[in-house]
Amino acid sequence: MSRQNLESKRAGGPPLPLGYAIGAGPSLFTPHNWTLTREAHPDRRFEVHYSAWEPILQGDPLRLEAVIRNLVDNAVKYSPSGSTIRIELAPHTEGLHLRVADEGLGIPSHDLPRVFDGFFRGSNLPATQGGMGLGLYLCRQIIERHGGRIWAESQEGRGTTFHVVLPRERGQQHGARPAS
Repeated sequence: MSRQNLESKRAGGPPLPLGYAIGAGPSLFTPHNWTLTREAHPDRRFEVHYSAWEPILQGDPLRLEAVIRNLVDNAVKYSPSGSTIRIELAPHTEGLHLRVADEGLGIPSHDLPRVFDGFFRGSNLPATQGGMGLGLYLCRQIIERHGGRIWAESQEGRGTTFHVVLPRERGQQHGARPAS
């Protein structure tokens, strides 16, 4: 896809047709995006924390799994061997708060405002580091079209935490368990 085509598809497009009500807890960690990542990287420690409450989201599970996979894969890619990657799913006043934190390179403060731009790559990445600078751009597109927010906090040399907040299904109260 050309830069011109990609730039013309910026966030603000129509919301995705979100015809699925999905549980947003352990069920989002399918074998494909979680188990394979752990098995492929035994040199990393993974800490995963879930709330007992599993909000129901209106969304496209495949696209949301792609976001999680991208964030976890980036955490692995930019973190040294032996480091810990922390993944947390917790309730939020708006719905669900996902955090993916690493102990890697970190993102320079001057790069943070552009980290979700298409084709942007951090100024501190080695030239040999793979990637086209599209993963986080696509994550932002998916999350915003689900009515959510995504942002990053980082300290260069100490790691990065990516945050995603997604709205719960309409009518569901904060902290209330859905009726079975």
